[in-house]
Amino acid sequence: MARKGAVSLENLVALGVERLAVLLIDAAADDPSLRKRLVLAVAEGGGPKALIKAIDRRLAAIAGARGFVTWEKTRAYAGELDGLRDSISGALAATEPAEAAPRLAAFIRLASKVMGRVEGSPERFADIFRAAVADLGAVWSRLPHRNPAALAAEALDLLVADEDEICSGLAAAAAPALGEIGLAALGTGLRTAMGDASADSRGAAASWRAQRLRRVLGEIADVSGDVDAFIALETEGGGYVDVLAIAERLLDAGRAEEALAWLDRPAKPQRLRVMTYADLVDRRPGERRVRLDWDREDLRIRALEALGRPKEAQAARWSLFEQDLDPRLLRDYLRPLPDFEDDEVLRRAFAVALAHPSIATTLAFLIAWPELTLAADLVMKRAGQLDGGLYYILVPAAEALADRQPHAAVVLYRRMIDDVLERGASRAYSHAASHLAASAALADRVDWTRFRLQRHDDYVAALRRAHGRKTAFWALVTA
Repeated sequence: MARKGAVSLENLVALGVERLAVLLIDAAADDPSLRKRLVLAVAEGGGPKALIKAIDRRLAAIAGARGFVTWEKTRAYAGELDGLRDSISGALAATEPAEAAPRLAAFIRLASKVMGRVEGSPERFADIFRAAVADLGAVWSRLPHRNPAALAAEALDLLVADEDEICSGLAAAAAPALGEIGLAALGTGLRTAMGDASADSRGAAASWRAQRLRRVLGEIADVSGDVDAFIALETEGGGYVDVLAIAERLLDAGRAEEALAWLDRPAKPQRLRVMTYADLVDRRPGERRVRLDWDREDLRIRALEALGRPKEAQAARWSLFEQDLDPRLLRDYLRPLPDFEDDEVLRRAFAVALAHPSIATTLAFLIAWPELTLAADLVMKRAGQLDGGLYYILVPAAEALADRQPHAAVVLYRRMIDDVLERGASRAYSHAASHLAASAALADRVDWTRFRLQRHDDYVAALRRAHGRKTAFWALVTA
């Protein structure tokens, strides 16, 4: 049962239709986006002709709009656009898919114009148009007498004009409607468009367009289940080859031997390096760590398992774990072991973790496992080596330790507080104040003498002596 006075579905239904209608009309008077959504909602109740008229009016208005949408209005505008998309792909497509399809295509063609008019990141709007692309494929599949060649031409037109890469995924979404004939026609059209792009222009623009269209050809190969066609696409031209994408598709196709051969080729510089677990937990300025291509190694392990070479797969897992302490790898390593071997492997794993050169990586592993007693011991013995700026490790660690190891949690909170105040990081004062409050809440549960820690009141007094002039921080503490 909804709480009395809460704005919930149950309580709003209880207001009655007339009361809700009055409230909506009042709200729409000051909210143009809401008013436009209400117009579409009313049109849906008037039948397909009324809805088509309302949709066409909105599409024309959006196409002709020139004003800039400030960030304060982007949320409402995004809601309006998504409502329009939903009216086309939902209410209209349910009864008139042949009318909905061209209107969805027209909506998608507005993407570049819309995203050029909104302030800030356009990703919220890109997601709306990508949803419309998926909707278009579904609506095409509902057309009773569809022409695959004509649909392929329509898809090609959208893809060639797609400078913002909104239509990635269109080939997959439209595959059921296109069928083998339509997909082949689309592939031929894409090849021609790639050639035209190269002939019309040179340099980065032509290369980028060719790459974009090539990715769609790869999408068609995936939809068709043609791994060899995907490999041919990746290897033609002598440029960058996505070895990992090739290996993953070969593995999915049950061709593990070929996948492993690709993965064992000498690695070339990649366009985007895959981050390791240690990268995520330990980013010290100026420190350069050994980088592992996690995706490549994961695929190698999959290939070895598929080829019935479990010992090699286990050796690869352990080697990776020793370097980056990823708990997922250790769990995968333990899974096939007999029960009686688990304890010995865990002892080895914890010894490896405690000997790791990065205390932050070790702490993150022990908290994630979890092994809180060892984590607390680590904090108490090596607290001075902890970078207080690694809040994304220290905060969850302190929270995990607070219940059973409050002394270690207090040490972690103090490391973060000291770091913020010593750097004079005023934007983080509120966080430091909250850490101080968390420490105060744990104070009565800490045996200060046993752990040779400065008592909470004494610590606060020392902070005031050292940082008393940071009044913005102390104002938050006393508030």
